[in-house]
Amino acid sequence: MTKTVLTINGMMCGHCVAAVKKALFKLGVTNADIDLETKKAVIEAEDNITKESMINAIEDLGYECE
Repeated sequence: MTKTVLTINGMMCGHCVAAVKKALFKLGVTNADIDLETKKAVIEAEDNITKESMINAIEDLGYECE
């Protein structure tokens, strides 16, 4: 299990957070704690899920991610 911290810009509401979580869970992420105020996401996933795939899934929704 790997823990990854990402900064996500462009989220404005709870719906945005839910959309990001849904995209991450489709990848197979086991847990995603996203704080709308700090724009930080703490993500737990199996080692086979790469940081790049998480970033791509979030950016496909139209958010900036680093």
